[in-house]
Amino acid sequence: MTTSKKIWNFWSKHYESLWVQGLSLAPTRDNVIRELEAIIKDKGKVYSILDIGCGTGQLLNQLSQAFGDYEIRLTGLDFSEGMIEEARKKNPAIEFHRMNVEDLEAKTERYDIVICTHSFPYYQNQEKAIVLMKNMLVKDGILLLAQASANSLYDGLAMFLVKITTGKAYYLSVKEMRSILPVDLYLSKLVRIRTKWFMPSIYLFLMKKVAG
Repeated sequence: MTTSKKIWNFWSKHYESLWVQGLSLAPTRDNVIRELEAIIKDKGKVYSILDIGCGTGQLLNQLSQAFGDYEIRLTGLDFSEGMIEEARKKNPAIEFHRMNVEDLEAKTERYDIVICTHSFPYYQNQEKAIVLMKNMLVKDGILLLAQASANSLYDGLAMFLVKITTGKAYYLSVKEMRSILPVDLYLSKLVRIRTKWFMPSIYLFLMKKVAG
């Protein structure tokens, strides 16, 4: 078992009580739901949603409540056995799978919406990861990706301290993120998420798959 996996397996039982929930993770979930309110509108359509790096399933649980009047099919993936175990216990009606982001290459399912919040900095090959996420989308599908983003010296210092407890990570700046986007993934909206003045940059990238 890798060091990274051991860390997240350890945190899985305490994840929903961590201090970052109120300052970072919960505000990110709220912003994702706000953006999806402008996308999920057709009550005659079944929306398929994939959450990559789903943790204990908090976002998917909130989506099931926020869009209870719509037909939505929710799936969560995470590489940590501990996270998936907790997710299944807390959200028995939602489908969860233990899977690395690299394993997406073998998946044939396609989704209307793919979400990735705060796990992207931990992927070893980020350029490949975003292509794999894009490939999971149907035509005109939406990718929502949120992450802490090192755009300044202060951001870099803050994220260095975070890495002490979470392990190796690389927090792409907005410029770096733009540079790795495939040509058929259009960045349609960029939202900064900030709840306190001392918080480092957190951005939500809303992207749409277009014809290549």
